[in-house]
Amino acid sequence: MKIILFISALLLLAIRATAQFISGQAANVVLGQPNFSTGGIKPFDSTNFGGPRGIAIDPASGKLFVATGHRILRFSSQAAMISGSSAEAVFGQPNFLVDVSGFTASKMSVPYGVAVDRFGNLYVADSENHRVLRFMNAATAPSGSAAVIAFGQPNLTSRISNNGGLSASSMSFPTGVVVDSLGNLYVCDSENNRVLRFANAATAVTGAAASVALGQPNLTSGTANNGGLSASTLSQPYSVAVDGSGNLYVVDSGNSRVLRFANAASVSTGAAASIALGQPDFFSGSFNNNLTSPTANTMSYPFGVAVNSSGNLYVGDSENNRVLLFVNAATAVTGAAASIALGQPNLTSGTANNGGLSASTMNIPYGVALDPSGNLYVADQNNNRVLRFNNSISNIRENQKGSPQTYALHHNYPNPFNPSTTIGYQLPVTGDVSLKVYDVLGREVATLVNASQAAGSYQANFNASNVSSGVYFYRLEVSSASSQGNLFVQTKKMVLVK
Repeated sequence: MKIILFISALLLLAIRATAQFISGQAANVVLGQPNFSTGGIKPFDSTNFGGPRGIAIDPASGKLFVATGHRILRFSSQAAMISGSSAEAVFGQPNFLVDVSGFTASKMSVPYGVAVDRFGNLYVADSENHRVLRFMNAATAPSGSAAVIAFGQPNLTSRISNNGGLSASSMSFPTGVVVDSLGNLYVCDSENNRVLRFANAATAVTGAAASVALGQPNLTSGTANNGGLSASTLSQPYSVAVDGSGNLYVVDSGNSRVLRFANAASVSTGAAASIALGQPDFFSGSFNNNLTSPTANTMSYPFGVAVNSSGNLYVGDSENNRVLLFVNAATAVTGAAASIALGQPNLTSGTANNGGLSASTMNIPYGVALDPSGNLYVADQNNNRVLRFNNSISNIRENQKGSPQTYALHHNYPNPFNPSTTIGYQLPVTGDVSLKVYDVLGREVATLVNASQAAGSYQANFNASNVSSGVYFYRLEVSSASSQGNLFVQTKKMVLVK
């Protein structure tokens, strides 16, 4: 029995060290809403938006792109870390106060997926115009910029579904896009029930033909589950992600599963997936596998997907109102269980805004994305907001060698630092803990801890990769529902030198 408990403890520690998040974790930043308890639609401007769908992070600049309405909003890397921030630019509209559909080089109609390649090009799945647009210099382009090419149409002013007939150069309601390290563009051509691969996307011209179709036996077929549900068929693929080893993950929404295709850059049309997550085998496709409640192994109409540098996979399990995390997805087997669920208190709940609208609930999450520091962004569609979950909780460690006798906030180490530093603190009793970082103007930069914690000694890591050099302050507040006011408050200074 002791051996079993010891092994279980080791496995739990391994999951915590790798997974970086915990089920039910609260978000530390909200965009699109003034706070975590509001979720209604407001008039569109640079701060408010409705029904966000796809999101992406530019790996070079750390800037955040959000698809909402008939436009794409761009937030600076610093703004993406502060609740209620305003976007700095908009694509698809001339300014922040307009949200009208259109089909020119500078207009859009219900964009879904977005992606940024290593050259700084922005790709937008302009779904109702049945095309994918490419914008150059995405991190610096001004509002209203025009796209330079369109995939899926013969020119930048056409919007016909399967223009000229279903082929290698046509599309019908594309929704997801991603670019791999080799420059291949993958497009979820959802109503044609396939994923298209375009080579050399950064230099392709308007109307370019795809070289490969996954989910179909050829480039002129578009039937859902063509030939029967299997490892090589798709039904409404909505999103795609690719890892550092070239594995392609396809959210096969209509079959409530995520498929993994190994060596996606070299596979041919009609290739079979190597595993399926969300289903027990390749021949099952029902929501939550026909169970009355979700489990760690099931999904219900998933939408978004992202994978980090450690190979952990994040899936927006939309109708279960949660984001699932699968550790080491590249080596997972069919039917593998997720390790955690964000948006729910556990892996068997699926209620929208479970317990009430808050920082730890969701209502139809769509797109998911990871920034260079590993923080997770979620497009919480029906709550009309984007949530940011800080991965620093993975670096919070508790000392189990007895409880401290007093409160204390320790000096961070190292100090000065670049880009990360460790902050220690201790609690003599259980309390609601808030540990936040502020700049010299008193603006919140990061929330490192926002949770109830038992008595003990803790450490939290602050990663400042996305903020500029300067003086910062970290503030620890401890409170309790059973007492008025704070039990302990202390602030200390630290210096970031880049």
